[in-house]
Amino acid sequence: QYDVPQHHTPIRPSTAVERNVKQRPVQQTVKTTMLQSLLLTLLLGPLLLASSNAYSSSEKDPNSYPWGDNPNNGYKMYWKDSPNILNSLTEFDSLYVKVHGCVWSEYGLGVAYDDDGENHDGDEQWYLTRIQPFRANAAFSLYGILRGESNMGRKCRKGTYINTFFTYEGADTVLQAFQSSVQTAFPDGGYGSAYCYEYETDDDDDGSDSSDSGDRRVLRELGSDSGDGDGGESMTMGCSAESKFVAATFEGSACDGAYFMNTTDELKDYNSAMGHLSCSQVWNYRKAMRNGGRKLEEDAADDYYGENDDGAGDDEAAAGDDNNANDDGSSSSSTTYGSIAETLLASSFACDIQLFPNGLCPDPYGKKAKYAANINASAKKGKSVRLTNWQSPMLVFSWLFFLAGIGMAAVAYFILRRENAKAKGRGVAGWARQIWTALFKIL
Repeated sequence: QYDVPQHHTPIRPSTAVERNVKQRPVQQTVKTTMLQSLLLTLLLGPLLLASSNAYSSSEKDPNSYPWGDNPNNGYKMYWKDSPNILNSLTEFDSLYVKVHGCVWSEYGLGVAYDDDGENHDGDEQWYLTRIQPFRANAAFSLYGILRGESNMGRKCRKGTYINTFFTYEGADTVLQAFQSSVQTAFPDGGYGSAYCYEYETDDDDDGSDSSDSGDRRVLRELGSDSGDGDGGESMTMGCSAESKFVAATFEGSACDGAYFMNTTDELKDYNSAMGHLSCSQVWNYRKAMRNGGRKLEEDAADDYYGENDDGAGDDEAAAGDDNNANDDGSSSSSTTYGSIAETLLASSFACDIQLFPNGLCPDPYGKKAKYAANINASAKKGKSVRLTNWQSPMLVFSWLFFLAGIGMAAVAYFILRRENAKAKGRGVAGWARQIWTALFKIL
């Protein structure tokens, strides 16, 4: 009789123990994911705050307001007006200008029409024939790249936009600063495009025809007459509905915009010269330091004209020539570098979209509207207020990653604690008890 071998079935662990063994690696992975999500959320919290407080400098606008400082000083590329930029020139590696077109605006600000220090014609001492004249000026936007920063994109874009300006000594200021071949709309006049050319009819008393008879163009300086009711006609450079520069005639002898008659010349050469200034360099830090505060060579404007790069590989910085810059890197108000930026900004002012609405003051990226909204909000609340810019790329991506971190932590917690939640009840009731228990332990 033979013994039949017995086949022993191995003892399997209980289902609960097996599940526990299988879930250990999963639980470790879930715990790691949960910790990573929480760390990501904690790290991105300060980034959200940093994205809304990127930069601050009193040089951008040193004026004090009833509510305190200008809230826009916290923006990296904000400068209130041309004098503030001139005082901060050495903070920029390069500056660029884009001409938008013609604008009919104040002429001769701060010269003979400022009686109260507001840089505009005041009404405190207004009297007849003393009126702020308006002439054809150039509207241009300014873009800049700060020193120590690399620029991988276009020079003239939203991230480099600073402000929009009007010239106040006529549009010729721009072309003359660039030493363009076309510097005025009326080269035969001798006084520039912003001056008023008066037309008169000079006939001999005896009615005879002589070489001096007929229409005669007489050049005179602006602002000497009121311009209405004198029966003459005058001509100066004006603006078309498309913001182009044109030669315009006016009723009266003062080129008063209220008495516009018609357009006589489209000034194609003048408009073409302005159109070439689409993103032209007006300041280069290393070129300025190389000149050490001296006037640039005559051919320097040719290097600037139409140049769309900062010449990073063309010039070497002369460290020993930086004698006209302060120790802190800021430029002195008495220091001149002979740059186009200084010439142009010295006769320009930042335009106001509330005084020149509907695109007359160009706001290509909506930043001026945002700056104005911050000022209005600060005035209403009595404290410096900067409204949240939800379109900021850094802010948008920070919020996306922040919410993604919270979502990942929530999913990890669901996977890790679902068995506990089921033990406490079904559905929402079980999860409510589980979350309450977890909060109770934390608190």
